[in-house]
Amino acid sequence: MHRGILDLTIISDRHATIKSACEAVFLNAFHGYCCSHLMMNCKLKSIKLQCLFWKMCKAYSIDDFNMAINELGAKRPDVYEKLIEAGVERLSRAYCPNNRYNYMMSNSAESINALTRDVQKIPITNLMEWYRDLVQRMVRRTTLKATYQGLVYPMGEVSSWQSPNYLQVVKPPLMDKRPSGRPKSTNRIRSQGKELTQTRC
Repeated sequence: MHRGILDLTIISDRHATIKSACEAVFLNAFHGYCCSHLMMNCKLKSIKLQCLFWKMCKAYSIDDFNMAINELGAKRPDVYEKLIEAGVERLSRAYCPNNRYNYMMSNSAESINALTRDVQKIPITNLMEWYRDLVQRMVRRTTLKATYQGLVYPMGEVSSWQSPNYLQVVKPPLMDKRPSGRPKSTNRIRSQGKELTQTRC
């Protein structure tokens, strides 16, 4: 990536379409596969194989990734070949040239698709207006509005403070109870073989 250019990673399940769009529009973007859809395409129905698949995808180090994919390949050689053909850099965190963080699937995009199911074919300007209205309606219901309800005002100068005269003066408690533990003696302990001397003024 060149200095000053956004480090962009696109995760999708529309491999060919997104790949061609990235090459035309986002020249420096990296296109990673949605691991959830990739797992379904590999037909991994066993829970043990699915856990091994996700261990492979989410591995941080190359050694951990290689161990997981080799173990998966020993059980399903056909899946191993399909993953190698797809490109390990597009499906793993260890080999990805960009930062995938915890985004290994396109669930967030699927949620947006479900919201826009009825408006997906309208013109782009109308779609953006629909998105704006959606965000504003969500903000009106959520916590963002409540953020500005309780304002904290500055105290100002001390001379402008108003002190009510009916407030009770609270004094510190009386410590008449002897603290726990053995009381310390104030008498000095003589060193062995040292005679006691009296100090006179």
